[in-house]
Amino acid sequence: MAVYFFNLTITATFILLGSGGFVLYDSIAHSGPSQFPEVIGGALLLALGFILLSDTAKLAVRWMRAVRAGHQRNSSL
Repeated sequence: MAVYFFNLTITATFILLGSGGFVLYDSIAHSGPSQFPEVIGGALLLALGFILLSDTAKLAVRWMRAVRAGHQRNSSL
């Protein structure tokens, strides 16, 4: 697993979570005629950030287990 992939996904996760939280907070704090699309957009960005975070965490755990299994297999020889 490349370190670049993890750096990219973690960066994208923080960007999505941050921008989603900001848009959601800003649209709720300031009411106006375009409040509904902003709330939906913020919630969508926030949800995509959480989905990407959970997928990255699952992949990282699977990768660490494979590394440990390979290390244990090599140390027993």
